[in-house]
Amino acid sequence: MREDNAQQPSDVFLFKRLLAYSLPHKTRFIVAFMMLTVAISAEMAITWLAKIILDEVIVPQQFEWPYLIGLVSLVMLFYVISALFTYLQAVSFRHSALLVINDVRKQLFNHVLNFSISTFDKLSAGKLVSYITNDTESMRDMFVSTIPTIIQGSLRIIAIFIAIAILDWRLMLLSLVLIPILLTTMHLYRKISMPVFNGIREQISNINGRINESLSTRTC
Repeated sequence: MREDNAQQPSDVFLFKRLLAYSLPHKTRFIVAFMMLTVAISAEMAITWLAKIILDEVIVPQQFEWPYLIGLVSLVMLFYVISALFTYLQAVSFRHSALLVINDVRKQLFNHVLNFSISTFDKLSAGKLVSYITNDTESMRDMFVSTIPTIIQGSLRIIAIFIAIAILDWRLMLLSLVLIPILLTTMHLYRKISMPVFNGIREQISNINGRINESLSTRTC
């Protein structure tokens, strides 16, 4: 809770510090990651079975019904597995994230209790509430949606490249050209969006401060 002109720590340092809060609950996160891996594997299996159905049944017009029914049954089974484990990993990530946020808010509350009286003269109650609630909610979103989405997308890309390599390794090498373009786009988006995001946070903090001052004035 320093002024904006203070030297800000690097993003890597902040990310490592945030991940450190998840270590007490690492078992839950590992289980959620395994569930996510199973869900992604089931999705890739569905794609592979669809390829088999197209190449061995529909294109050559060889409708061996027992074989086709077996493939369709496997597709339906993998759809159920994918949906089930996708739901379970989402619940597991959310529950683990809430435990992390609970620890962070307890530590933050204890830290605020140790502030001197002069600190509250410099820092408005609205900004203080914004720091405690809005910023921790952003952390919750990171553990609930951002990190799982990154992991899910990474696993999907790896699985897709493995499937392409099995079909044609030259096509896989050609597809790798897209990776630097994707990373460059992500880096540019981050550089553009971070100042905007920080400005939004500051504006929310100022709005909360003004609302709190207005309410305090009316109650006096």
